Amino acid sequence: MDRGVHFYCACIRLGTGKRSAALKPYLLGISDTKTTNIIFPYAIKSVDRGAADVLVQKASGVENVLQIKAAIPDLNETNLTVITADGRFYSYLLHYEYDPAILNVKMEGAPDNKWGIFNSEATTDKISSNASRVFNKQPFIRSCKVKSYKIGLSLKGVYAAGGIIYFQLELKNNSWIDYPIRQLRLYIKDAKTAKRTASQEIEIKPAYILGNQKCIYSRSAQKLVIAVPGFTIPDKKKFLIEIQEANGGRHLQLPITNKKLTKAWLVF
Repeated sequence: MDRGVHFYCACIRLGTGKRSAALKPYLLGISDTKTTNIIFPYAIKSVDRGAADVLVQKASGVENVLQIKAAIPDLNETNLTVITADGRFYSYLLHYEYDPAILNVKMEGAPDNKWGIFNSEATTDKISSNASRVFNKQPFIRSCKVKSYKIGLSLKGVYAAGGIIYFQLELKNNSWIDYPIRQLRLYIKDAKTAKRTASQEIEIKPAYILGNQKCIYSRSAQKLVIAVPGFTIPDKKKFLIEIQEANGGRHLQLPITNKKLTKAWLVF
């Protein structure tokens, strides 16, 4: 087997009829003379080493870059587990390489234009706690929604605290076909685009996501809370939350106005 970075995920259905996932780890070589960097799309929440001879640390002042090194040469094979602020689980099988072929690994979803997520006014723990509060609050917005092919996306509330905006969303699937989510995006773009003129988009990376963002199962509804750094929408621009179906065409774009943003409630 190739000793480079490799990942495998097999979806299975248990006897109960519920979906489950068997995960095989990424294979990654590390050295005692060079540092390996893993860049995640969200802040690192938890790290667990399989052996004390694996040295790990978050890059100074950055929330989403993990630095790894072997404490001794000829390190025995061991593992590493990382959980990020969006609730994703990453598993690595580490083996020793004197001169690793791969030193910098950018996980899927990490931004291309800037890789570091720096410390903000609100800590990850505080954002997580606020997101849980928002998740359980009663909706107060009823007129901001979009629907297509029996799939619905609705904004139920907007909250703010510590320089972070929290969007309380409802995802609904009234069809008998599951809706696997290929991509969830938040971005600002031109409100109107002249013909033959390219539209410019500014993607907004969430600081934290609470809830199932992988699939909207058939005949079900679920809540989702997305926390993002505070912003408002410039003139002649619009803000969109977009979900795209994997292997399908049921894509939705939910526009949210400055009027909705500026009516955000305080998280308490």
